[in-house]
Amino acid sequence: MAFIIVEDKDLQDRLAKIAKNLKDRAPFHKQALIFMRQDVLKHFQNNQGSKGPWKSVSKPYKLWKTSQGKNPNNILRFSGDLRKSVTTGGDANSEEARIGTNLNYAPKHQFGEGRLPQRDFLWLSEEAKG
Repeated sequence: MAFIIVEDKDLQDRLAKIAKNLKDRAPFHKQALIFMRQDVLKHFQNNQGSKGPWKSVSKPYKLWKTSQGKNPNNILRFSGDLRKSVTTGGDANSEEARIGTNLNYAPKHQFGEGRLPQRDFLWLSEEAKG
């Protein structure tokens, strides 16, 4: 499974402070996971990586995608499987929150591989870290 590890000390400290003051962390944890997933799904809608817009697809792929009745500008959204596979998990008691996908080709997009450019989608925006 590909997943995000957020090593943002400020964010971790703020979340720990909130969690410390809660008797039952489960509802907060559940909402945090929902918010994280919604943030990651926005990256698909916006064709946006952590460092800016994703690289456009090649001209031959655009033509092929169009011939399949798909919008060639919707990067990483041919079948929707990658987007739909984004899941969350974790344990409220350990203050762990995970978001990722179990698709074997996800790391190839997240990190790039060979001629396939990096199009990272598993990241949290500054708004989500808020």
